[in-house]
Amino acid sequence: MLYWSWLMFGGFFDRKQSYLDETSLFQHLLPCSHQFEGLKVSFFQSVKNCLENYCNGNGRASRSEYWFFYLFGFLVDGAGQFMDNIFHTPIIIHLTYPIDIPLRPIDFILNAAFVVPFLAVCVRRLHDFDRKGSWLWIGLTIIGIIPLLVWFCRRGTEGKNRFGKDPLA
Repeated sequence: MLYWSWLMFGGFFDRKQSYLDETSLFQHLLPCSHQFEGLKVSFFQSVKNCLENYCNGNGRASRSEYWFFYLFGFLVDGAGQFMDNIFHTPIIIHLTYPIDIPLRPIDFILNAAFVVPFLAVCVRRLHDFDRKGSWLWIGLTIIGIIPLLVWFCRRGTEGKNRFGKDPLA
């Protein structure tokens, strides 16, 4: 788990670091970004930026902003499932005899609220690579998920591109 998180936040792609140094591994996992060179946005700043900028598709999102918002969405989804289990709110929809669909209303409402902000931060992350947001459609294919994952894990275009200034500058 730690290696995967370290890989997502860019330790693998940053050739200046030693891969055996445990302090560099944990620097990428801590939300206090003002102390470290690679992370320019903290967890709370990332969530705030994503929720404020979801209506406009302008600008660029850094790796840390994207992955911190992804983590936030994961935590919100877990909280929604936890609340559904505590309050016993799953509603069973009986379609036919062997098929029953559990509908978790709290989890569904929370996930529906975060679909548009998550798509917006995905588009802004693609802008960081000087790619249009329409490249997100390749994620609908099985093979298209691979380049999206690679792009979301790598550092974006250095300097200014047609979508704005570098978010790490």
